[in-house]
Amino acid sequence: MKGAPISIVAADDSDIIRCLISIVLKNDLRFQHLGNFSNGLQLLKGVEAMEFPPTVCLLDIMMPLCNGIEAAKILQMNYSNIIVFGYTSLQDKSAIERMYQYGVQEVFNKKEYPLNKIMDAIYEKCMMIYA
Repeated sequence: MKGAPISIVAADDSDIIRCLISIVLKNDLRFQHLGNFSNGLQLLKGVEAMEFPPTVCLLDIMMPLCNGIEAAKILQMNYSNIIVFGYTSLQDKSAIERMYQYGVQEVFNKKEYPLNKIMDAIYEKCMMIYA
């Protein structure tokens, strides 16, 4: 993995957030952006259709059809090698704790961390895991 960009997908039901993620990742050579999805179900179908699963998933907690908690659970069962991160504006501690129960590495608060800082933290965590 050293030197190669980290492949990443994201799921968020907000068009604006998905657009911001695309812009930030387009300009960050540390990552290879494989796609954005509007809910966990779309993300899971997208990952299943990929020849190689992404290294990282960034999941919003609250989404329609399949929220981030459900998606994290399924990813943990079927793609345990994917490093999953949460991204939310929720203050619901029980929802965040459930994300951690399903193997999420870290849950970022949308109001506290700009996307570029989240990408820095994700990159650092990946470097620690693959060191």
